Amino acid sequence: MFKVIVPARIDLGGGITDIPEFASTAGTFITNLAVDLYYNYGKTDKVEIGLRFEKSQKTEILLNNQPTANCLTKAAVVLRKDLGTKVNLKINIENKLPQSTGLGISSALILALVAGFLKIKGQKKDINLVSKAYFLEHEILGVSGGFQDYIAAYFGNLNKIDFTEVNKISQKKSLGIKLNPEIGKDLNQNMIILISKKDNLNSSLIVNDEIINFKRSPQEFSEALSEIKDINKQIFEILTGANSKNLFQRLGRLINISWSIQKSLSQKIASDKSKRVENFFGPLCFGLRGPGCGANSFFLLVNPKYRDLVLKKLKLEKEFMVCFAKVNTLGLLVQT
Repeated sequence: MFKVIVPARIDLGGGITDIPEFASTAGTFITNLAVDLYYNYGKTDKVEIGLRFEKSQKTEILLNNQPTANCLTKAAVVLRKDLGTKVNLKINIENKLPQSTGLGISSALILALVAGFLKIKGQKKDINLVSKAYFLEHEILGVSGGFQDYIAAYFGNLNKIDFTEVNKISQKKSLGIKLNPEIGKDLNQNMIILISKKDNLNSSLIVNDEIINFKRSPQEFSEALSEIKDINKQIFEILTGANSKNLFQRLGRLINISWSIQKSLSQKIASDKSKRVENFFGPLCFGLRGPGCGANSFFLLVNPKYRDLVLKKLKLEKEFMVCFAKVNTLGLLVQT
């Protein structure tokens, strides 16, 4: 029948301020970037993320990734009932990445699921998909977290998220912004993501731990959130501004500062794995941080001067799946 393809997401300055418990107190400002991932060091083999819808004798989801599939199965049952969809479907998950990457993929797949069911009902893609997917995952399925993932997955490109409620999305013109071609080119050549292959923490565990810490020390935590918001603002200004001088150095410095702050918010983030990556690759990169919850993957903004050395070291890496990241310019895409 058709496929719904979605991008992954990198929150360059930290994405914690879209979580409702924090947004209601400190407000929201997140700068994120939708990305496509590539195996083989960016040369070939794009990592396709999405869902394939086919007619079937019954409704089912192939369980090629157990935890994600369970969540999607529950969501599919809810959507089928709410929308009154009578077509029997087989829904295949197109995602070869490990579970809990911190790249917004589980939420992106929920968005793809909603888009698929609405297409079957004859409804066209529109921005209401975002709030529908968020409500389904968080209010119906009870998954903790924010809403930035759906925005990156829907719009692609660069996004400035400076609103606290997902239903205000239609009022904003700062979403899906295309980067300056030169900036985009430089980013595409120097963004690498290391994805942990096993023992990944569910993002909800980290979010819940941060909420507990917030309640224990609200003033200190709020100050950290304000710093993260300010860093996100600066990152957005750098990526959309006319001054390209030392762009990567300035961007990397802010990425490193935000990562240091985020690690202080939950002991579940800082780990031996994190320390090893930082020590091994940090000196060769302008910036390095864990995207999303921060515990399972690492985003490297590589210093071009050391690019060859980084690639040489990566070929020895066994703990992580190595992917190159390139800016996604299409967002959610329905392919028939």
